[in-house]
Amino acid sequence: MSTLRALLITSLCMVSAAAGAQEPNCALRVCPGKAPNPHGDANYQFKTTSRVYKDGRDEMFVTCVQNTSDKDMEVNWVIPGPETVVLKGCAVTAPRPFDTRQVLDNHKGCLRYGASWKWTKAPFIPHATDAGSISSEVGDCRSLYIVDTQPVPSEPRDIRIEAERFGSSVYEEFQRTLSRIFYALSIDVNREEKVYKTSIKITITSAYKDQPEYYSKGFEIRASEDIGSTEYLASGSGNAQGGEFVDGGVIEYTLPIPEKAVQRFLRYRVLSSDDKQVASFDVPIWVPASNVNP
Repeated sequence: MSTLRALLITSLCMVSAAAGAQEPNCALRVCPGKAPNPHGDANYQFKTTSRVYKDGRDEMFVTCVQNTSDKDMEVNWVIPGPETVVLKGCAVTAPRPFDTRQVLDNHKGCLRYGASWKWTKAPFIPHATDAGSISSEVGDCRSLYIVDTQPVPSEPRDIRIEAERFGSSVYEEFQRTLSRIFYALSIDVNREEKVYKTSIKITITSAYKDQPEYYSKGFEIRASEDIGSTEYLASGSGNAQGGEFVDGGVIEYTLPIPEKAVQRFLRYRVLSSDDKQVASFDVPIWVPASNVNP
């Protein structure tokens, strides 16, 4: 963490304390799930939960971070998410839908938080496809690497998910531009035409209600290139790569259903106007097994 970053977050905390009466514009105040795990230090306190439940055809693996301190807190739970700012008194989830409940033993995953990006470990329920990434978290969280896992056959399915992230559109003006980035994901499968359509509706508003000094320069939301399927993404229609968003918009694309498909997660990186990654979220994607890096 740079000195500038630490100073910016310290300033954010001072402004947040002065504006203590402001109401956060968040959907959740408490993490769902039983037996939350407490974490933190003298500056930040938060809780985490992890749960798995059936939702229609999906097995939902959901992790959550709840900020119980008196200041906004940046967090990145590396494997399951979320990566976001968590407003004081709020909670943010990271939903990951799978078509199987292939649960591994609880894993204490690397999580970094706060102004100085302090590392800790928080337990979560992993899916079998997390096995490779878990193997990279043995020992020091500061030397992580990502290992892919053996592909597991899967088929596209209809999915509906709503979630939110928080981040500043101008990092050097952290508090004034702190925004709520709400996204509504829908995936619709057309088996007659052998395609599936993904739509991500994005709405950007102030992170706090009645914040007169708030303004936004917008965000760049871009798909990462780390799932080894660039050629497959290019075979579809629409724009899976994302773009620039000021107050909202839609990322929409249609892809062919592979003859032999495996599910992966396409990670969308949320970048501020001054090119800082402030958040991310994952979207299910089904790619040909031959296009997935072993």
